[in-house]
Amino acid sequence: MAQPGDADAIADVHIRSWQVAYAGLLDEELLDNLDSTRRRRRDNWERIISKPPDRTVTLVAEDDESRVVGFANCGLPLEFEDPDPDVAELSAIYLHPDFYGRGFGTALWEEAAA
Repeated sequence: MAQPGDADAIADVHIRSWQVAYAGLLDEELLDNLDSTRRRRRDNWERIISKPPDRTVTLVAEDDESRVVGFANCGLPLEFEDPDPDVAELSAIYLHPDFYGRGFGTALWEEAAA
């Protein structure tokens, strides 16, 4: 599970993954300027991790050096008062592009599904 100290690394993963995944689909200037949103993203993830919304969790994937290389945010759907406990919502899953194809995304998906 993510810790508040992971928020900066999560913000970096979020930005870098968008810059690669959405290249050619979103405006290049918008993607280039995502670094300017780092502080806001970090603060937002720190808040979410420190005081998560009811029934949600943020998971992280770490490499062999304990660096955060991906994250997922998931939980029971918030819009239902009494949701089916076998139904979950994956609201975010991102992986740093340097770690594509190494199984980290699959591991995050499987942990989120569990």
